[in-house]
Amino acid sequence: MKTLRIVLTCVFAVFLIVAGGCSFTGSSAVRKGLTKELNYLKNLDSDQDFSMLSYQELFPDADGSDSSAIQDIFVLFFKDFDYKIQNITLDDKSDTATVSVKLSTLDASSLARDYAVHSLQIQIDQISGISTQSLQTLNDHCRLLNHLLKTSEYKVTESLCDIPMIKTENGWVIKRSIDVENALTGGLITFLSDPFILSPEETMDVYLKAIKEMNLPEMSSFLGLADLSFEEDNDAKHDIAEALCRQVLKTFDYQILGAQTNAPEASVETRITTFDSDAIITSCREDLAQYMNSPDAVIDGYSKRYKKSFDLLLSHLKTNEATVQKNVTFILINDGISWKMESPEQSLGPALFGTLTEGSLDLGGS
Repeated sequence: MKTLRIVLTCVFAVFLIVAGGCSFTGSSAVRKGLTKELNYLKNLDSDQDFSMLSYQELFPDADGSDSSAIQDIFVLFFKDFDYKIQNITLDDKSDTATVSVKLSTLDASSLARDYAVHSLQIQIDQISGISTQSLQTLNDHCRLLNHLLKTSEYKVTESLCDIPMIKTENGWVIKRSIDVENALTGGLITFLSDPFILSPEETMDVYLKAIKEMNLPEMSSFLGLADLSFEEDNDAKHDIAEALCRQVLKTFDYQILGAQTNAPEASVETRITTFDSDAIITSCREDLAQYMNSPDAVIDGYSKRYKKSFDLLLSHLKTNEATVQKNVTFILINDGISWKMESPEQSLGPALFGTLTEGSLDLGGS
């Protein structure tokens, strides 16, 4: 009996060694397969045939299916890529495995936020005539990402993820899916598709900052003043529109005070500094009343009196130094892609110009 126990103990020990060896061998094969694929990302260069990630997943709504810039994007994105395999769970019956991995990737959240800011800036630049650049094609999107990766510094962040592996004739490989691709890029696909990646306050800041940096023609175009058309006195009213923009350029400033969000709508509270349009109107009407009570007004007739009213307004606009601060609420709409201001010229125009809108340009010089 004692001998039997010794034999059984030896047999059981051998079984454990063999079983453990098989498990170890299987795990080693999984580790080898994953290491090969992740090292591919770690040592990526522009001459490699890159096929691990689907380009279209980054920008599914973009026109086109290929881009010459996509290869450079991933080379730059994965330049600091690293990994550490934590644990391997092997399922011999289904020839699958799950590997827990700690990934070191570029800060995808910061990159996506910068991308959102620049995307909105491109839209503003199109309206204001600063640039003809667009974001319609895959190549357009890739060029912007490429630019950000080349001109900005991003930290490296760590994340834990489970990577599914599957056994094939050629060994163990990563089981491809959008979730895996997203994990390998530190969540870049998720962040780029997040319509709320920028808050309403951050979005409004992009709009108002852009106005501060515009020149005269750009502001005129963005606020819809470049296309003012009148049956008569077009030159005079064009000069006034120009003077209005110059006043904004000289005086405009802003503060973002906060926001109330009830998706898909948000109300952004701001404090705007601009020229004092009420003071201009008041002083201009005083001068106009004095003129209208003079003999010159009778002699001049209607056409000259009408012209005089514009001349006075233009003069006061050019010499005005008075400013005013006022709280203004702007409405943003989230269309499922990002926060946007509907009709910026209608929202921003009254805030910047006050009572000096198109309808108030006639001061009653008849």
